[in-house]
Amino acid sequence: MNLRLPLAGALALAFLGRRPQRERMLFAAVAFGAMELLLALTSAIPLSVGIAALCLAGAGFAMTTSMATANTIVQATTPDSLRGRVMSIYMTVFMGTMPIGALLSGATARAFGTAGSIAIGGTVCLLAAASIGVGSWRQGLVAPAGLSQPTRPPHPAPSSARADD
Repeated sequence: MNLRLPLAGALALAFLGRRPQRERMLFAAVAFGAMELLLALTSAIPLSVGIAALCLAGAGFAMTTSMATANTIVQATTPDSLRGRVMSIYMTVFMGTMPIGALLSGATARAFGTAGSIAIGGTVCLLAAASIGVGSWRQGLVAPAGLSQPTRPPHPAPSSARADD
């Protein structure tokens, strides 16, 4: 079950539409943080293992959805001439910061226990996604609730024409 739900998240994302949506990415990131907090709660309070498994599966679904949407947005909004460079930086940052996150997660787990570490990670994720969402809404990059389009179009992509042509 643990591997099936994240796969379901990726497949659902593939069938939901061709246009990447920042709102979906931010919602999935908020859901991921909330699922982590619920998972921390189920590990702190002796509840059913089934409830913890559902929280873990929901967190996997939300994480897969937010990561795949972020990757799609980066690739779809990058000009063709810069896509390889931008993706190399994106992947370096994305994959290169995982060991740092693992070190911080291990340190907080040692200091506060496993449930505390998961709760801290969920809180950080929830607050970061919410603050990015509010900032994006204020800049007009994401639509307020009920509107299908952002209030202001994003910046146009730079021209692919070179200066020496």
